[in-house]
Amino acid sequence: MALLFMEGFDQYTIADEATMARGGWWGNVSLADPNVIIQTGTRHATAPGKQLQLNATNQDLFHQLPQTSDFTIGMAYKQVAANDDALFAFLDGTNVQIQVITRSDGEIRLTRGGTELETTSGLGLVNGIWHYCELQMLIHQSAGDYILKIDGQEVMSDTGIDTQDSATNDYVDRLELIGNGTQDTQYDDIYFLDTVGSDNTDFLGEIRIETVFPDALGNENDFTASPAVDQHLNVDDGATADDDTTYNHSATATDRELYGFAALQGSINTVFAVQAMMLVRKEAAGFREVRVIARSNVTEVEGSSEALATSYTYKSVIYENDPDGGGDWDEAAVNAAQFGLDLHT
Repeated sequence: MALLFMEGFDQYTIADEATMARGGWWGNVSLADPNVIIQTGTRHATAPGKQLQLNATNQDLFHQLPQTSDFTIGMAYKQVAANDDALFAFLDGTNVQIQVITRSDGEIRLTRGGTELETTSGLGLVNGIWHYCELQMLIHQSAGDYILKIDGQEVMSDTGIDTQDSATNDYVDRLELIGNGTQDTQYDDIYFLDTVGSDNTDFLGEIRIETVFPDALGNENDFTASPAVDQHLNVDDGATADDDTTYNHSATATDRELYGFAALQGSINTVFAVQAMMLVRKEAAGFREVRVIARSNVTEVEGSSEALATSYTYKSVIYENDPDGGGDWDEAAVNAAQFGLDLHT
C-alpha cells in the first residue's frame, strides 16, 4: 500500500481535544491543553468539517508513522503571522530529520536537523489564508533528494544531497505538527504516502478528506443494540461520540456489523482512497480482536485483525481500490458502499 496515513480531524470532539489520543495523537503536554483546539472548519464551503489549531504556546503534536525512507506528505495550513517558526517536522524517534519552516518574509526554509538545505526566494506567501504544502523526500546521507510544492507550484528541489540527520537511520517514523510560541497555526487534510505499489505513489495535489457517518443498516447486523434500536442509530454520533450511552456489542466471534453511510458532499473529481474507521473497546478481560470490513456491490474484504483495549480507540483500514473489481473508486461506488466490522476472536 502506498497511502499510509490520512487525517482530516473531523472525527474528534470539539469540546474535548483529549479524544485525539484515540486517533494516535500525543503531545509534549496534555492534549486537553486549551491551546489544542479542534474547531469547525471553513476551508471547504461545500463540505465543511473540522480542523486542528495549535495556539502560540509551544504545544507540539506527534503521530507515529511506518518507518519510511522515500515519502510524500501533503497538508493544508493557515497561519496568523509567520515568524520564522517550524510548520512541521519528521523525526526518527526523537531525532529531528527534516523541518519545514515558514518565515516572516513569506518564504519557506527546509532544514536537515539544524542545517539549512534551501530557502525559497520571491515566494511571498500571504498570511491568514489557507495554503497547501507538499513535500516529497528521500532520506539518505549522500543520495537524498526533495521537492517542495506550495499550492501546486514547485518552489524548491535538489538531488544527490545529504537529507539524513540521524547517524544510523535513513528513515522517518514520526510526524510532528509544531505549535510554536509566536503564532497560531491551523492544519487540515493531511496525507502521507510512500513509493510502494502502483497507487498513490506521487504527489496527490491539494486534496480534501471528507468524513461521513453511518445513516442506514447494512447487509449484516449481528450485534446487539443498546438501546434496542436499529444498530446504525447507536453509531451515528458523529464527532461527539457518546461512548457507552449508545453502542452495539457482541461476545460471539464471527458476528458482523455493516452500515450504509451518508453521501459525499460537494464536487468530487477523483477519489484517491477510502478509509474505514471504527471506535471500539472490549468490555472485559481476555484477548479480543476485530477486523474492519468494506463491502462494495457484493464483494467484501476484511482488514487485518486488531487487538482491543478496555478504552475506546480508533481502528482503521485504507482501501485505495474499490473491492468490486479492484479499480479506482468513484463517487457513486463510495456512496453505495457499506463499511463495518466483525468480531474475529
